[in-house]
Amino acid sequence: MRVVLTGALEFALWRGRRELLEDWRTRGWEIHVILPDVEVGPEADHLPWVRLHRIPLHRASMNPARDLRTIRGYRERFREIRPDAVLAYNPKPVLYSGLALESLPEVRFVAMVTGRGALERRAGIKGGIARRAVRALYRRSLGRADAILFQNEDDR
Repeated sequence: MRVVLTGALEFALWRGRRELLEDWRTRGWEIHVILPDVEVGPEADHLPWVRLHRIPLHRASMNPARDLRTIRGYRERFREIRPDAVLAYNPKPVLYSGLALESLPEVRFVAMVTGRGALERRAGIKGGIARRAVRALYRRSLGRADAILFQNEDDR
């Protein structure tokens, strides 16, 4: 089994998802992690059996060109890795992994909703536009999901 975990914060992945990664390892699964290229830390060295991939991802950006590069980065990595399953958590990785996987229907997709994200909390006109856009993206991305997990009941 070849699995991919996508997230937005490197330190949170190595600290908060380590047990999950270790469980997958004990099952003999090939593990890939896709993280943003903006935060590179020494913690990746602690799990040498995890294959680490980087893509351009800016968590709070409202720049459509940047976001399209992110989706393209996921799509390219998924095609390169050829996973059996993808687990995405954090708002943008969930949204953009789901969109990138639309062209790969054979890959199982599990979305873990860990919050609504910074764009959803913006005030003013930009905030209203962002909320509508994020909700539309969630509908599309989560529509692709084989399973949806909610970390917090309030996000359901």
